[in-house]
Amino acid sequence: MTAGLRQVSDAPALDLQDMAISYVVPSVIDRFLGRNTPPVATVEAITLTLRQGETLGLVGESGSGKSTILKSIAGLLAPIAGRVLLNGQDDLPPRVETRSGQQLRQVQLIFQNPDESLNPRQTIAQILAQPLKLYFGLSGQELLDRSAQLLEQVRLGAHYLDRLPSQLSGGEKQRVAVARAFAAQPALVLCDEITSALDVSVQAAVLALLDDLRRASATSCIFVSHDLAVVKALSDRVAVLYQGRLCEIGKTSDVYGAVSHPYTEVLLGAVLEPDPDFTPTLSAGDVVELSPPAQGCPFQRRCPKRLGPVCENLAPPRKTFSDGHSIWCHRDDLAPHAPVDGRAVTTEGV
Repeated sequence: MTAGLRQVSDAPALDLQDMAISYVVPSVIDRFLGRNTPPVATVEAITLTLRQGETLGLVGESGSGKSTILKSIAGLLAPIAGRVLLNGQDDLPPRVETRSGQQLRQVQLIFQNPDESLNPRQTIAQILAQPLKLYFGLSGQELLDRSAQLLEQVRLGAHYLDRLPSQLSGGEKQRVAVARAFAAQPALVLCDEITSALDVSVQAAVLALLDDLRRASATSCIFVSHDLAVVKALSDRVAVLYQGRLCEIGKTSDVYGAVSHPYTEVLLGAVLEPDPDFTPTLSAGDVVELSPPAQGCPFQRRCPKRLGPVCENLAPPRKTFSDGHSIWCHRDDLAPHAPVDGRAVTTEGV
């Protein structure tokens, strides 16, 4: 799986502009009394661009907002602020039920657990027929031929068409889920921990299959995973999230190579290696945080390199380097590279 073999265009496939998302729902009493208390943002100030044919990996601990962002892009969770633009110009409505057929076709989500996304009462043929009928109006023999072709593409074969999901293994079910997503010929595929429930050998096969399909169709992808090795292998760029806030974003080689943000360093230092003499580095406190601090840096309470009052009181500035690598941090000694052509790093408030 080599990210560099894919054809990546400079044209935007997806733009997230200052996106904020909240799970907080006003209580019955608040609604009855007309209280308009601003909801607390679970995810806040997410601004990033995904290019056509590019794969962006989202990494971070559980609760960092990775899956929340995917759900919002897919229209399953409306943001409380910000815009989502498809192909750089098409505003995606916040709710899936208000999106056009073309918008639905272009954005496909592959869920973590295929048992929850595949109808157990439908055959594989019926499952694959849904997007083919809805988006392309296929029927009859043409529909069967295209469904069989999709199964061949995911290494299953036409003899699976008459089977039910319960007759398939976990890896086979996820292959069907991948086939259903690509049946729509999407511009963007959202992958939410799609291999976490599979055996290691099956994970490798499914990921290689996904990579082949994306390269062949020049489809853009956002890939969420806790497995940093998988994200490194699949992604052109990586965004690091903590408590629903961006900490770092850049090319995969930059984020994994010369670590700049303290939280990225914590994540990479905790990765286990198949070496009996290797000891992971747990440089941050093992504390589960339910929400970010009311002000200052979201990582301040666990950061091994915090500076004190400046981290506690001020939001970290965005520091952007000449290669597009950005970090959000107050420290000035975390630059991953020397300035290019003598140009200094730019610093912007968030």
